[in-house]
Amino acid sequence: MDFYSALISFLIALIITVIFFYGFRSRGPWGNFWTFFLVMFLVIWAGALWLTPIGPTWLDVAWVPIIILGIVLAIIMAASTPPERPTRIVVNEPEPEPEREPAIVGMFFWVSIIVLAAVIIYGIAAY
Repeated sequence: MDFYSALISFLIALIITVIFFYGFRSRGPWGNFWTFFLVMFLVIWAGALWLTPIGPTWLDVAWVPIIILGIVLAIIMAASTPPERPTRIVVNEPEPEPEREPAIVGMFFWVSIIVLAAVIIYGIAAY
């Protein structure tokens, strides 16, 4: 079941990421396809291991709860995307320094990845 739950989670995460990234132009809080996909995949895989299986199964994996989890997570990540700022063109003024993203965003991402990996490892070991 672990291989199949990972495979189905991968496919569902890929489909939802492509829909949100290219269809809705939502890049997530980190602005990158791969970070959006990685967070989606890890959360969906953890959900596949920990959620109570209800509904139909495919390859011994209940896919309805993890699709719902993936859609809800994608909506939350799309809502947390910073809005696009309009570009301002000014002639004969020095260019201001670009704003740097705060380090807490990067730290939050890596802490989330480590916690999700630990949840997945514990879920596999408990099964």
